[in-house]
Amino acid sequence: MIKKAYIKDCPSILVECPLKLPSVRVGVLDVLERFEKQGKCTVLFKSTFEINKHDLLQCDILITVRGCENMSLEIAKAAKKMGRFLIYYLDDDLLNLPETAISSEFYQRESNRNNIKNLIKLSDILWSNNEKIIEKYSKYGNHIRCVKTDTIAKTFKAHDVSQNGLTKILYAGSIDHTFLVEKYIVPALLKIITEYGDSIEVTFIGVDPKDCESKQIKSYKFIEDYDKYKEIVECGNFDIGLAVISTTEFYQCKYYNKFIEYTSIGAVGVYTKSSPYTFVVQNECNGILVENSIDSWYNGIKFLINQPQERNEYLERAQKQIKANFSEEFILKYLEKQIPEFTSFMVDDKSDYSFVRLRNKKWVYIKQRLGDYWKANKLLFFLNIIIAGTRILKRKIRG
Repeated sequence: MIKKAYIKDCPSILVECPLKLPSVRVGVLDVLERFEKQGKCTVLFKSTFEINKHDLLQCDILITVRGCENMSLEIAKAAKKMGRFLIYYLDDDLLNLPETAISSEFYQRESNRNNIKNLIKLSDILWSNNEKIIEKYSKYGNHIRCVKTDTIAKTFKAHDVSQNGLTKILYAGSIDHTFLVEKYIVPALLKIITEYGDSIEVTFIGVDPKDCESKQIKSYKFIEDYDKYKEIVECGNFDIGLAVISTTEFYQCKYYNKFIEYTSIGAVGVYTKSSPYTFVVQNECNGILVENSIDSWYNGIKFLINQPQERNEYLERAQKQIKANFSEEFILKYLEKQIPEFTSFMVDDKSDYSFVRLRNKKWVYIKQRLGDYWKANKLLFFLNIIIAGTRILKRKIRG
């Protein structure tokens, strides 16, 4: 009989994802590790392809973050057979990624799409940070419980209006937004720089836009080290933050994380006038909402530059808002009420799970990739097998 190796007095939570993405860090671990510090649970993150049966034996709760790989489904099925509590965390409309998104081809594969639906069907809870995602994906669940929560705002930095007359502007976002940045943000900022000269400093993080050569502009491509990213953003003393998104259905399923992030570091945001930002931002109250046009972005940025007093008032209101609704105390209390299993669910130590098997991870991965290749290139796949077989036969004949 295979049993757990130790006795514990709180739930053990295993979080799986192929990589430790921001979705894992900010959406899941940041919250759960605070429960862990309170002694209410233990939390472990492991890459999908490193998880073994022993990990499943030690956990009570399995959280799969944006799971779509065959191996994620394999792990989830084994966990359910062991009586583990299964949660699927989703913060993007993965089944409807636009073709312009870098990962679009990956999530359009039939195997990945089916895995997403099957993982949700297996899960006890669908956990997200956007109500639209819950509305769209809950239909794949079998009497699934749906939970929408916000992330915790970490710091509340006071704004220093005295920077020798310098206004520092930040854009921090995904490379997927490059087109919008180059279409609206860059032309607007170049007009601002022409008008205000050396009193403006612009920083791009995550994108390296074209046609924006200026000594007042510096760009950082994608920063893989999350701690390094936080250091740049939190220590940059930025006054204004920019968040441009498309107004299509897919982007309405995004999260208003930039409102939380910019407000936390003491910056007032200029945001596209579309959900999700319209859920939390009131124009000329706690930020600026603009249409996606060069003139609108130019006018929105210029207003905040010219009106430092109003800017400070917007920041004060925004920071009061996130202190009330995005504080650690508020989020943890709400989450524990919505998902009490995080601090209470523990499986029976005496159960026998010798019948549960996890297939070889490399074989599961290779099988999925071969299946995807076959469905996308059936004729080419068949020809490659013939060519490879012919070469092997020739070698045997010669040998």
